[in-house]
Amino acid sequence: MLAVSAVLVAFEFQNVVSWWRGRTIAPGDEMSSDFTIVVPLFGHPRYFARRASLVEYCGNVLVALEVGSPLMASFADELEQEGWRVERLRLDNPNPAALVKAALPAARTDALRLIMERHSLSTPGEDIETGRVALALRMRVRHLDIVVETDAPDTWRALVRQRRLWWAGAFRHWWINFDRNLLHLPVITTYSLAVVWASIYFRWWTLIDVRALPRTLPLMFAAYVFVTVVSNLQVPSPWMLAFPFYSLLQILVMPALGAVQYVMLSRRRGALGRYGFGYRRRSEVLSLPAAVLERRLGPARTAA
Repeated sequence: MLAVSAVLVAFEFQNVVSWWRGRTIAPGDEMSSDFTIVVPLFGHPRYFARRASLVEYCGNVLVALEVGSPLMASFADELEQEGWRVERLRLDNPNPAALVKAALPAARTDALRLIMERHSLSTPGEDIETGRVALALRMRVRHLDIVVETDAPDTWRALVRQRRLWWAGAFRHWWINFDRNLLHLPVITTYSLAVVWASIYFRWWTLIDVRALPRTLPLMFAAYVFVTVVSNLQVPSPWMLAFPFYSLLQILVMPALGAVQYVMLSRRRGALGRYGFGYRRRSEVLSLPAAVLERRLGPARTAA
């Protein structure tokens, strides 16, 4: 039992594994201005209220803004007056993935263009799918070790809504697309389906069995705290002691709420959110247009 527990706990050390296997890129001394930050924006201007933190990169920012309402159309004018580059878009069902794809002709990232051509454009979970498409195209996926500030939900109700959407995205990722995930990522997919989702039943019965709680809860608490601290040594905090209780509550309730939310969203949009790539992983170089290949490899190698 201890051996099995150790194996399961090991799956939670994703941050440590990324550092150990060299998949994390730390900011270095080299500087480059050759990049574009695409900001998908729809619904309300408040989602870009903290744009002051991006002012120094204003020349590298493209705001992909859905202007289907007078409020957002007016906001597009306001942003341009402030000096931001704005791509005005009109989409029937705007979401971050759809806006990024629609804005790509104004950006220059070949890899992202290839990814979005195979993206289902379904949400939530569009960010997870972006990485999955990159993996299917045999692209190198790396973690950039920088601090990105964001606004957290300011009420418990807003937090529940946010987490419910996250779990809906996870349900779409692991269950609706389990076949491709099982083929490309067999170990982590089996772990997620069996341990994270299918074991919800056993978690509830463990809590119902009052006699087992004195033995199981202390062990679970110690394991969660240990994993949380070791995986986040860069940002230690006393609040990590409260994380096991928060995590336990979330894992008991939110998966079911997330699954229901996914069903509601998929029925409303008439789409399951299935991945657009096939079962066979293909190299992204084979899919690049000839002009891009010539720029990367040279005319001689392209002709060969």
